[in-house]
Amino acid sequence: MLYKTSPWILFGPGALLASLVLLLYRTGMLLGRPVWLFGLTLSVFLACGIIYLTFKELLSRENVLLSQISQNKKEAEDIRAILEEAHTLYREKVDKLEETIATIEKEQKMHLSSKEENFKGLQENFEKVQEDSKQYKNHSLDLKTSLEDALDELRDIRQLQYILQEVGKTLPKDLPSQYRQLREQFDEKTLILDQTRRRLFLIEGQFLTLKKEQAMDKLGENPEDESLVQTLQGLLDENTHLEEEISLLEVLVSQSLKKTREKKTKKEEGKVLELQF
Repeated sequence: MLYKTSPWILFGPGALLASLVLLLYRTGMLLGRPVWLFGLTLSVFLACGIIYLTFKELLSRENVLLSQISQNKKEAEDIRAILEEAHTLYREKVDKLEETIATIEKEQKMHLSSKEENFKGLQENFEKVQEDSKQYKNHSLDLKTSLEDALDELRDIRQLQYILQEVGKTLPKDLPSQYRQLREQFDEKTLILDQTRRRLFLIEGQFLTLKKEQAMDKLGENPEDESLVQTLQGLLDENTHLEEEISLLEVLVSQSLKKTREKKTKKEEGKVLELQF
């Protein structure tokens, strides 16, 4: 923005120039117009011209300075507007960042709370699994003891079955009395075998239940459990074999008794025929 030069600014140099002209005129009137007066007048005019040009240059520089000041002011206003806009954007970014930080802190607190709850749940489940594992081990020991007892009983039965087989091979003459004793022992061992079968059935059911619980709880393999399984399987196989042998022994005893009765009947028939003749 350029400021217009006021005409009153030339009043000072004009008044000075007029005063010099009047002074020269009055001096010339008094001294009578010599040559040096002309030189003085010319010097005055030159001085006035120099003063005017100098003043004009000052006015020009003032206008340039005012223009620069106006331009700087405009640039300052633009810079101020840019700074205000930047401050607004900065404030918005700061507010958004604070909201994001608050959201993250809230989510982190919720996540930590959830982690703590999950940890408590896992700890409770771990304690429960440990307790179930202890109970399972105790039950496994009881089951192993029961299996060992049942195995001892089956061994006794098998030993008796072997004795019965040996007795069947060498039948003595007093077969009826020995047969009665053998029958009593056979009935007694049959009762023991039935009890053993029931015990094995219960043990097998308990074992299958334990295996099912172990599979559901995803417990690790235990060498004692594998040994227990092998023992139980061997016991079951031995029991099956023993049942087959006992059935065969029953058939043999029945056949022997039948033959004895047939011989006795034939003897009685022979005696009857002798009496008739």
